Amino acid sequence: MLNVGQCKWDRTRYEEIVDVLRTFLKETGFHSSKVSFVPVAAFTGVNLVELRSPEGDPLRAWYSGPTLVALLGTSDCFPSPLSYTNLLIF
Repeated sequence: MLNVGQCKWDRTRYEEIVDVLRTFLKETGFHSSKVSFVPVAAFTGVNLVELRSPEGDPLRAWYSGPTLVALLGTSDCFPSPLSYTNLLIF
């Protein structure tokens, strides 16, 4: 999860952050095939549960992946989406 709402959904900045994090995670033993990155604006809730943006959806111009909750729903770590969606406060 990357909070890129503060940098106006700049794709270049997002990719810079992903590159740095991917390198760090690989060096610490994480397998890149098991790590996903999701751009979010945690303060406003953009791309947490649904892809929406008060600035007119600038994220839609370059991001077509899942929301954070949708991605978590594909994980084996949680028994059902209801077990963690209620934990997110907007």
